[in-house]
Amino acid sequence: MGVGRRGVLVSGLAVVLVLWPLVRPDQRDSFPLSTYSMFSRPQDPVTELPSAVAVVDGEQVRLSPELIAGTEEVIVAFHTVRRAIRAGPETVGTLCADIAGRIRESGMPATAVRVVTETHDAIAWFGGATEPLDVTLHEECAV
Repeated sequence: MGVGRRGVLVSGLAVVLVLWPLVRPDQRDSFPLSTYSMFSRPQDPVTELPSAVAVVDGEQVRLSPELIAGTEEVIVAFHTVRRAIRAGPETVGTLCADIAGRIRESGMPATAVRVVTETHDAIAWFGGATEPLDVTLHEECAV
């Protein structure tokens, strides 16, 4: 078999292997195609994001994951706020007080902390419309 035929055979085999997940009946997730819904189905661009903000000179200021949850990890901060909201007012109050303590230690001139759920249009956000469509206030506490 010559080099040309071998190249065609190897290329053809590679194409078949890459396309195989398209015809596989069990539809399990794997490389190079994903059947997980977050990758394979259209998602609503409007989403709710639990977070905490500080009030500085009457304006809301976004807080870092470190001030929200004592970590650099954005996802950990997100889940910390979401879990507190789901657990109820007492847990949200405790989280708010914890955040206020971290803000005091940081020296930020904030007067209050608000634990909120903001509704955003993700596509509009990246177009520059960063104001939330809606805000639900779960707790506010003094710093």
